[in-house]
Amino acid sequence: MSKRRIRKILSFVVVVVLVIGNCMTAYAANSNLSSEDALIIYNDGETIVEGYEDSDGNMVFTQYVMGTLVQRNTVSPNNPEVIKREFFGSAVTRGLSSDTININDYGVLAKPTARAQAAAARTLAGTINYRTISGASYMYYGLRCEYVSSIIGPTTYTIRSYIGPVVDLVSILVGALNITISVVKKIVSDLLVGLAITVAGGVIKSAVSDTVSCVETDYTWTLTNTTASGHKKNVYGQKYYVTDVKSAFKGNTYYEGYTPNDWGTQALAVWFHNEVFPYSAFDVVSWS
Repeated sequence: MSKRRIRKILSFVVVVVLVIGNCMTAYAANSNLSSEDALIIYNDGETIVEGYEDSDGNMVFTQYVMGTLVQRNTVSPNNPEVIKREFFGSAVTRGLSSDTININDYGVLAKPTARAQAAAARTLAGTINYRTISGASYMYYGLRCEYVSSIIGPTTYTIRSYIGPVVDLVSILVGALNITISVVKKIVSDLLVGLAITVAGGVIKSAVSDTVSCVETDYTWTLTNTTASGHKKNVYGQKYYVTDVKSAFKGNTYYEGYTPNDWGTQALAVWFHNEVFPYSAFDVVSWS
């Protein structure tokens, strides 16, 4: 057999392998209905609800019952009040594989008409001083850390005797209150425990009736390199304060991202450093 013919055969084999591989990849992508970065929001041993943000900014929530995917909900940042639902396996009933629900059908939403307070004056939190090894000696540098806080709210959502899948309640709260996945995890946990709600087979069996009010504070940080003032970066954080008078978790404060609450901690110093500087080995020298 000539070398030319062998090359043709090998080329054909490679093409077949690539085609099969691409088909398998497409199938895997369609079957992988959760992100590797998904956060577990609810887990009672039978039902697991996970959530993640996709590349388009959608909040995606999946519900598994006994390890089987039964439902996926998507909350779009462009229209968070309408939630798209997709059903899988035994959850597909009456030939319905997808639909939409509106948060206004399950409760009453009261949004702030405007920011309750204009952006506050810039606040100087302080300077974090670092050092790293450069050659045979230490190199010293730092970050001047300032932030502006803006208060938004309160946003209030009153749940009207909700009974249904846990994943729907999660999606409704996110769509109504514009909260992040890590914050809804804490709120849902406190809500179900505080009201002694019964969940079986992924479905909330006893009615949830409560009002959740959140005052959101947004923080915009400006991190400035003390040795090169033109080297700056903005990073962000949020604080959510639950103000409902009836809620079992009234007065709880939830933090997301970079907030003044963490000022002075080693963790914040490391997070800020990693946002601005490329050095993999460094020490926090002081705060000033």
